[in-house]
Amino acid sequence: MGNATVICSDKTGTLTENAMTVVSGALGDGAGLLFGDENLRLDSDGGARILREIRPEQKEPLNASLTTVERRQLTRISMDQLSSKLDTTLKDLLKTAVAVNTTAFEGDGAGGMVFVGTKTETALLDWARRYFGLGPVSIERANNILEQLFPFNSRHKCMGAIIQLPETDSHMVSPKYRLFAKGAPEIILAHCTSSLDDPSKVVSKVSLQACQKDAIKHVMFGFAAHSLRTLALAYRDFEHWPPHRAQTDDTSAGPGDVVLADVLQDMTWIGVVGIRDPVRPGVPAAVEDCRTASVSVKMVTGDNIETARAVGRECGILTTLAGEDGLVMEGQDFRRLSDEKKAAISKNLCVLARSSPEDKRMLVKILRDPGEIVALRRLPWRPTHQQEAYSTANQSREQPL
Repeated sequence: MGNATVICSDKTGTLTENAMTVVSGALGDGAGLLFGDENLRLDSDGGARILREIRPEQKEPLNASLTTVERRQLTRISMDQLSSKLDTTLKDLLKTAVAVNTTAFEGDGAGGMVFVGTKTETALLDWARRYFGLGPVSIERANNILEQLFPFNSRHKCMGAIIQLPETDSHMVSPKYRLFAKGAPEIILAHCTSSLDDPSKVVSKVSLQACQKDAIKHVMFGFAAHSLRTLALAYRDFEHWPPHRAQTDDTSAGPGDVVLADVLQDMTWIGVVGIRDPVRPGVPAAVEDCRTASVSVKMVTGDNIETARAVGRECGILTTLAGEDGLVMEGQDFRRLSDEKKAAISKNLCVLARSSPEDKRMLVKILRDPGEIVALRRLPWRPTHQQEAYSTANQSREQPL
């Protein structure tokens, strides 16, 4: 890395192995089903501390809400019990949610068909195949007519897909279209007004109250504090597509004129999964070597702040060159600062979470201005919209740290 004095590194595939596996999850509201890693503990006090941390502006005490969170016990089961505990309708809902709302596909690999796509999406597909009997994705998609796909948006941190539901023999009015959404749990949850009820029974919805949202957040942050990447699933039904209120006066307007932000509301929460991506074995030692050489290492990631903090702790990144506790910040907070404040904190900033390509570019520029030599580490499959940040750096490399 030449004469670099600062290394700004991606997390996924650079500091971590980019080998993702769904290891835990929770379905339904705060009293739903918790499955997976039996060694993972959602400590009540730890969850309370996290809730206070992310809502510092709240003037009223959280005691009442947190007490409700602690009372609502999730039913814990192993991953192997998941299939037998879920109602068939919920398993079908999960299979469809994962299979149609993705850009991944199946391809030939050593030993048979493999999923090809981003590691997050292939981890979800593998999970659905192993525990819900997902067959060939092409067949699942053929059975569910895709009306519109909303690609992942780095600003909104989510993606969606609209499918046409099969006709039923029932004389009752039934929805004809369904929107599946997946993405950052805090984003998806904010747009949910209902949740799945008992996962062991036929799919039904219940209203999602503030105390239930706090219970879900407790689980989300518990996963993140164990270095798990979290991903939420939700859905919403429609009688018409595009929905009447989303249509314009232009008679030529079609489904493509609707954007996800127009319809991402009144969603029904399905659940959240925790995905493990192990830290590369040599990374902590490499970070320590950098520190010994007076080279600062910073992590810039799109993951949520608690996951980023936990991974940063595993890597040894949360300590500055001076041996002090470094700063951990979200991209949206960083970009709101004045240039003077950005410059003032950049030296001690160790982790920038939920960051956009523009946040990365700004950080690199601010670090370079006082004379730092900045090197970027990333994988070659990073999207082209991130290339401006790499061109801003003094050096960039495509190898892991």
